[in-house]
Amino acid sequence: MKRILAAASVVLLLACAAFLQSRHDDQAAYFKPRQVMVNLPKATVLKVASLGFHDTVAELLFLWSIQFYSTTYYSNRWDNIVPVFDTIISLSPDNPDFYQTGSVIMAREAGKIREAIELLERGADHFQNDYIYDFWAGYFAATMLKDFALAAHYQERAAKRPNALPGVMNLYAHYVYEQDDLDKAWELFSELKRTSPHDSIRRSAEMHLYDIQYERDRKVFTEIIERFRQLRGRLPKNFDELINNRLLSAPPVDYKGAVYQYNSETGQLLPNQKSGWKKYS
Repeated sequence: MKRILAAASVVLLLACAAFLQSRHDDQAAYFKPRQVMVNLPKATVLKVASLGFHDTVAELLFLWSIQFYSTTYYSNRWDNIVPVFDTIISLSPDNPDFYQTGSVIMAREAGKIREAIELLERGADHFQNDYIYDFWAGYFAATMLKDFALAAHYQERAAKRPNALPGVMNLYAHYVYEQDDLDKAWELFSELKRTSPHDSIRRSAEMHLYDIQYERDRKVFTEIIERFRQLRGRLPKNFDELINNRLLSAPPVDYKGAVYQYNSETGQLLPNQKSGWKKYS
């Protein structure tokens, strides 16, 4: 009987404890948005305080930062991300994870794109034989800032690094094309098609060359259409009308030698294939 009463007492106490804990949790709002203060000593101070183990201190700070920046209820957690990673890298500049992971957190999570690119620039300056830092800087510039001139700048630098993959030059040429520098893009892709040993890169170059020629031909054709409109007060029905009016010597052909399509309702020259890289106006 005593054992039964003792067991019942334990169960009752546990139930009371669970009830009180539940009440407390409801009122505590553990995951309510809140602000937090981050105050790290300077790297020079930490180097002295670490007694020579500054790489270890940097690793510990890095692990802490991963946990801290994934705590979503810290509403101001991005305020000090730049000085935090500056401290980590100043303590241990030879760890590539600090630059790469830090830049991804800054760009993708914090929305600090330019700060992420600056961090990658530091990595590129420190690891001068590695293309990956310029590559990611160019990727962020293109995809997040839509700054294709800046993206081309970084991809060109990346392509010149000793360990750069062959596709980096192809990406550089593409960003030149995205800037509408058709002459330079034509030159780069022609060289890639001629010299690259990789089928995928040569195919990409050929697709770009097709689009570049179409853009050039479209601009010339638009001027011809406007001259016909001024002469006849309407759009031509087909290429033959342009030839008969001595505005064309022959139907225009694309990069592969096939005759372009023509929309007589809009007066537009249409390609026989599209890459989807650009939307033509």
